[in-house]
Amino acid sequence: MKKSILSSGILILIAIGVVYGIFFSHSEQVTEHTEQTVRLKQPDYFEGVITFEDTYTSSDPAVDVEAIKIQYGTKSEFYIKNGNYKQIYNGSILKSVLFIKNYNRSYIHSSITDTLFYVDCTESNESIVSTEASNNKESVLGRNCSILQIKANDLLDKEFRKSTYYFDESIAINPEWFENSHFGSYDKLYAITKSIPIKTIHEMENYTVTSVAVSIKKQSIDSTFFDLPHGVVTERRR
Repeated sequence: MKKSILSSGILILIAIGVVYGIFFSHSEQVTEHTEQTVRLKQPDYFEGVITFEDTYTSSDPAVDVEAIKIQYGTKSEFYIKNGNYKQIYNGSILKSVLFIKNYNRSYIHSSITDTLFYVDCTESNESIVSTEASNNKESVLGRNCSILQIKANDLLDKEFRKSTYYFDESIAINPEWFENSHFGSYDKLYAITKSIPIKTIHEMENYTVTSVAVSIKKQSIDSTFFDLPHGVVTERRR
């Protein structure tokens, strides 16, 4: 019988000031120039949508890769604004993952139930064994990406995953958004990258998931896009 990895796989797929002073002789000039400088110094955090293509491989004949493709899908759209994000999948079971920063929770929408199960991201599901920044670069969508590799064990200290992240610093985010998001070690990931990875390779015990960006669009997103549906039932995932 083929192995079912939907539950653990979803968790992987879920699975963050400058001081200056300028002096002028006239107060009006100081105010005007300072306002202009503040505008220039404001961080340009990414707001928009990144489309990913996802592939799954396994050397374990007990893992049904074709079933995984159908359940998870092979394409997803990742929307982000001010630390809230929503990733929409074209899978038959996994539909979306919504992270709400103020709650520090990831809500999982699947076709199996109308209930949104959520993960409390204040709780860790792993421990980082090592982080290694590569001196090499790789081009993704014409962007010269830095490379970071993270190895993690589960809470029983068993080897859990090896993940490789390719990121372009210009797709910037504020790592403080995720400083308390310990699930999936996003606090540690974004503290290092300070940007959204546009290619990831997650190597698990029985399979590998590779996600590569095929489109990156900066655009304004209505904040209500990240609201929970009215009247929806939520339940913590145990």
